[in-house]
Amino acid sequence: MDRALELAGAIVAGVHQDHGADDLVREVAPVVAELRRMVAPRIDSGGLSPASAMALFRADLAFAGVSGWSLAEYDFEDGFYTVSCPHCDLPVTVAIGDYRRYSAHRGWGEGDVRRRPLRPCRVPRLRQHLHRC
Repeated sequence: MDRALELAGAIVAGVHQDHGADDLVREVAPVVAELRRMVAPRIDSGGLSPASAMALFRADLAFAGVSGWSLAEYDFEDGFYTVSCPHCDLPVTVAIGDYRRYSAHRGWGEGDVRRRPLRPCRVPRLRQHLHRC
């Protein structure tokens, strides 16, 4: 079932692209809402591999209509990612994988400044934040 939800998320993300499919988006809205209800318990269940968790998270973002984020090309399995704080544009480094899981501001010549461990994020809270941006 996880693979089917992942595929459905990729299809929905494609439907949300700007290609004049507004009628189709409205027509399939009830199906997308049902898919979103199906994916939430899978994400919350835990025990997923990192790749499966990321695939389902991306599918959930697509079902929520946040296709830009759902199509982001992060593998989130091992590495450093630089993002900007949505409130102040401060560059923040996120480390995930063998390097542990934390975020920090990197100071020139100082290394990681204000390192903080990553906390689990409830999908509904993230959805609310993404819609504010």
